[in-house]
Amino acid sequence: MCADPSGACAQRLTKSASLVPLLQPVTRLPARCARLLLVTEDGEDNEARSFVRHIEQTSRGAVPVEVLSSQLCRGACALSTLTHSDLVVAGMSSFAYLAAVLAQNSSIVAFGPLLGEETEGSGHWRLRQEQSGRPKASVVTTAAALEQALRAKLQPKCWPRSRA
Repeated sequence: MCADPSGACAQRLTKSASLVPLLQPVTRLPARCARLLLVTEDGEDNEARSFVRHIEQTSRGAVPVEVLSSQLCRGACALSTLTHSDLVVAGMSSFAYLAAVLAQNSSIVAFGPLLGEETEGSGHWRLRQEQSGRPKASVVTTAAALEQALRAKLQPKCWPRSRA
């Protein structure tokens, strides 16, 4: 519960709508190719529920989403899950950024929500990407770059050869 009447302490760092465009290539994967784990503090949060609903509807159920809230997966569990994932999407949270820095070099790291746009804060993301020490090929900020990285990483059977 937030004691601040302005609600400032309850503000979410990353809005789900800001990550949706970046993750469009994930929603186009064939059934059973991917499982999306949403690591979040509160799985019942409106943003988390909105994100899950959008991914499941857009993928037509082909990409199941599992929510790992802090009640199910506390700090060390969450960090381990993120650092051993094929794809880590880091929003504005410092925890997600830490996971992106510590992720295996074989992981794809997507920095959102700015998606490489020249908007307020984009210099911040360029600096974070440079500071992360990640191999350049493993860092993406746009849906097109994510699609290319997924195509290179995933087994050929998991990515459709042509789109309808």
